[in-house]
Amino acid sequence: MKQFPLRIWLYFACDCLVLVVCFLHIPSLIQRATTPFQVEDRNGRPFVINVIDRKACGTLERGDIVLRWRGESVVVPEALEFLSDISSIGDTVPVTYQHGDKIEESSVALIPFYPSLRFVIITYFVGLGIWGVGMYILWFQ
Repeated sequence: MKQFPLRIWLYFACDCLVLVVCFLHIPSLIQRATTPFQVEDRNGRPFVINVIDRKACGTLERGDIVLRWRGESVVVPEALEFLSDISSIGDTVPVTYQHGDKIEESSVALIPFYPSLRFVIITYFVGLGIWGVGMYILWFQ
């Protein structure tokens, strides 16, 4: 049997540690929340371009401009993704928005970021495959 230097064993241990951390991260992928609508930047404001779940949106509609999320100003559309990440699926969040000339408020229920487990499963197997290739290269270098 071939003797491996300590450096190889350290690489192997680090790779195994990273693999374990990735496996422990899978539940947070499954439980990630998002808004029930999609926004894009129009004239420097987050503009609702699509409603994914009508029931979860409350009175928010396509064409509205999101102003506040739980009292926090929403300057860019990416802020909504960040702000919804700190909540759970099913949480209701007060949203202030502009509908035409009126400023209104509605409660929005957060929905799952990944509607099916397909992404998580594919990511799992691709990660295992890449880890396996790395181990093969490390073992037979």
